[in-house]
Amino acid sequence: MAARFGHVARLSRSPSSKCYSTSSHLVKHDISLFRRLRRNYKYILDENLAARITQSLGRLQDDVIIATNPGTGVLTRALFEAGATHVIGLEPERRFHPILWEIQRQLSDEKRLDVIHGDFSKIDPHILTDDICTPPAIASEDVLRFVKPQSWESDNLAARFVGVEAAINPSVLHRTMIRHLGSISARNGIFQKGRCELAFFFEEDRAQKITAKFGSKYYNRQSVIVELLCDVKVLLKEPYSLFYPVHGKQKHKYLTLVSIVPKKQPAVNISSGDLHYLNYFIRLLMVKPKSKVVNTMETINPGSGVICEELQFPHDMRVGDLCPEDIGKLASAFFQWEGKSLSFFYDVGSNEVLQ
Repeated sequence: MAARFGHVARLSRSPSSKCYSTSSHLVKHDISLFRRLRRNYKYILDENLAARITQSLGRLQDDVIIATNPGTGVLTRALFEAGATHVIGLEPERRFHPILWEIQRQLSDEKRLDVIHGDFSKIDPHILTDDICTPPAIASEDVLRFVKPQSWESDNLAARFVGVEAAINPSVLHRTMIRHLGSISARNGIFQKGRCELAFFFEEDRAQKITAKFGSKYYNRQSVIVELLCDVKVLLKEPYSLFYPVHGKQKHKYLTLVSIVPKKQPAVNISSGDLHYLNYFIRLLMVKPKSKVVNTMETINPGSGVICEELQFPHDMRVGDLCPEDIGKLASAFFQWEGKSLSFFYDVGSNEVLQ
């Protein structure tokens, strides 16, 4: 990540400014602001929690931070106070925009806040449906319009997304993450201007699947793709009760802050043109874990079973026995194989590929 020069002026705050707890923030901003919020969205209102988040993120100077669903700006303020110089607030609820604009007015000349009406879970919906982006749906080009391009091989990240993973329909969260991982391969979407960190709080089961290692019961296609393409690190684990609102049994659960950063060089030897197909190749490969690898390869591309012999995989080796390193070798060999066909991708159409 870029670094970085010394002292930067802190966010100026009014003389009456105090440290607010979650409950006092609700009173301060009028609890009616939080009524009829988007279902399943969580907000950070605890300043101590915000401080722990910024500390876990490390050095912030010169990085462009995109705060998703910043709400009343508790985390936004903490980011500036921790040294951030440029924050973009991607907020789907217009009711919070005046509060963010007030923070914007309080900033010193060395700091910058841009407020965008948008929802991270609805970035680039037109790619799948050809629909126009109706706010809070938003095109990645608009999300990144204040971001300067960075070379993929650079130590500097183009941007760092920070927030709580959320969507009106939680069932789309897995597909949304897979789609963004596909964007890493193709270097488009939110990664069109360079490598971006995704630092999100995930529910426990989601975090376990994203960070799962070979042999874990949570090991799945998503964790394989993440391991091949990204560096992953767990930053924090915090009680659900520190986020707002909390419903029913949620108060006994935890949210896990996970950092996902694309590798400069993926752990697969595939041309940049073919990386676009990697996600769906792995999906087809892992559909039936108990099937023999050679048989599965034949269903993906007739004749490709010979690759297993070239890699000296045992003839009876099953898909479930493949670790990420094996899958990386298999994918690399397949996409370098002279007899390969990409019909497995085009026969189903792009809509299914991205799910």
